[in-house]
Amino acid sequence: MVSTQHTKMNRGFTAIELVVVIAIFGILSSVVLIRFSTFTQGVNIFNTTQDIALRIKQAQNSAILGQYPKTSAHDVWIDDIANWKPKYGVYFDTGAPDTFSVFFDENDNDMYDNPINSSPCNAADGECIDEIRIAGSQQEIYRICAGDDCGVQKVALMFQRPFPDLIATDNGSTNASPTLFNENIRI
Repeated sequence: MVSTQHTKMNRGFTAIELVVVIAIFGILSSVVLIRFSTFTQGVNIFNTTQDIALRIKQAQNSAILGQYPKTSAHDVWIDDIANWKPKYGVYFDTGAPDTFSVFFDENDNDMYDNPINSSPCNAADGECIDEIRIAGSQQEIYRICAGDDCGVQKVALMFQRPFPDLIATDNGSTNASPTLFNENIRI
């Protein structure tokens, strides 16, 4: 008995199968790219909030430890260094929504004294230690709330040795002393 084998010839994909596979791949790729941009925005916001929280914690630690302020823009002279109780803080202003500043309250007036609004860390007589630019072109501080009042324009969050408690003020103005906030602050 002789057996005959028929061999099939494999010729690959047809043009229709290839178009269908490319279309499916294109649809899946577009969905992934759209989700990736949303994911990236979420990561950027998370990183910004973590950076703000870290700067606030660093200000608290610097105040509690009694660290002498280190600035590159100017020399700091404390009159009574033996009794000096440092006050460090982080300052937010909705007028400059893409930056915030880390400062020390050199004159103990519960305010961030900012003699040059456009560039506080370059002023020779300012209290700025560092000015942080918020990363990401679509991120900014657009609202500050003290309790239910979301019309706050400026806030200075400070800590003073030996207490770890938050001192939050509206940063006053050149003619007025600052108002102390007793409510929760949301940025």
